Amino acid sequence: YDTLKNFLESHVTELREAIESSNQNLLFSYQHHWSQFSQGSVYLNHLFRYLNSQYNEKNNFNAWMDVTPYTFGSEFQERQLDIGPLAMNCWKTELIQHMKENLVSALIKEIRNDREGKQCNSSVVQGVVDSFVKVEEHLPKQAHVLKFYQDVFENPLLTETGDYYKFIAFQLLAECNCSEYMKKVVKILDDEKLRVKKFFHHSSHAKVVRETEGKLVADHLEFLQGECRMMVRDGKYEDLSRMYLLLKPLPEGLRVMLTELESRIRETGLGMIRAVPSEKNPAEYVEALLSLHDKYAEVVHETFHSDKHFVGAMEKGCASVVNYTENPRLPSKSAELLARYCDSLLKKGTKNATDQEIEDSLAKVIIVFKYVEDKDIFQKFYSNASKATHTRSIGFKRGRREHDISPEANVRLRIHEQTPPHIGRAV
Repeated sequence: YDTLKNFLESHVTELREAIESSNQNLLFSYQHHWSQFSQGSVYLNHLFRYLNSQYNEKNNFNAWMDVTPYTFGSEFQERQLDIGPLAMNCWKTELIQHMKENLVSALIKEIRNDREGKQCNSSVVQGVVDSFVKVEEHLPKQAHVLKFYQDVFENPLLTETGDYYKFIAFQLLAECNCSEYMKKVVKILDDEKLRVKKFFHHSSHAKVVRETEGKLVADHLEFLQGECRMMVRDGKYEDLSRMYLLLKPLPEGLRVMLTELESRIRETGLGMIRAVPSEKNPAEYVEALLSLHDKYAEVVHETFHSDKHFVGAMEKGCASVVNYTENPRLPSKSAELLARYCDSLLKKGTKNATDQEIEDSLAKVIIVFKYVEDKDIFQKFYSNASKATHTRSIGFKRGRREHDISPEANVRLRIHEQTPPHIGRAV
């Protein structure tokens, strides 16, 4: 065992000298020798299977414990590794530890080339990075098996990533407006998400992307949010969609967008209902509210991917319009106008409207009704109006099968479902 250990140390030292003196690219030479050595260590481990099972077991050594270099101190006996892990440990201590600065510097240069769209040997970079993980894969599960990889490579990588994208951000801001900046940042982040999967251990993926987002987005949050209001006002939904994707990962990143959307819905909605002669035509009033809801429901779906926070902002905005009153001492006119509109729809039953047409119209009424705060006022007006409608609608119901539900009964049921329990359900 001791003779084999000495041989491996000597052999790895010779390989290190060969790599350092090679005329080839440093990473290419390293990867070439690493590929042969790692495969050879597997064969060597099988060849010395008897030594692994008998000699180490006899001395009661744990074959999966890491040693640095091969002892835990004078108070402990030397713990011995199986031959395969011993070879990996020799590569780590006799080669990587001596060459890590040059190796990492060369790796970072290749990664920067890839970020800049230059030629990069992806398989070589991937192989070298992978070697930093494999040399400690023999450690027990409870050990921090990635510590060496993180200390040697990941930490310098994160520092380089932050410095690189900090420079890129300032460069882009000097050249681009907000819309152009976001387009380029989205492209950079998409490329980086592919890059981390191509080059790095999976434990580094989120860290590298987070560092990139920090320098390109979080550090310039005030600038991005400052442009948000005009984008909402001008209906630049393509830009807002990009801003949503960029700000969503950040804590409180969407707060300004939510506030601006809610304010814009309220402002637009109030302008629409003020332009409608509602007292004379409840239908125009309700249809204006439905138009407002449909417009921003589509915006939330298409632009913000039906994000629940934006759905909530839309509902708050719509509710503030539906319940708006010029005089705070008086209730909103929405409840009365909605009741009158329902009554007018049901009256159509005595004319040429089909059940389906009335059903579709009443379904839209429920959209507005759910925003009405004064549901008791609605019930008062609707109950009075429906009494008059009932007599006129008897002829309309003749010929309907007994198990059919009339549009009037249907709207009563759906309004009942939307009415809080504490309000009298006299509809």
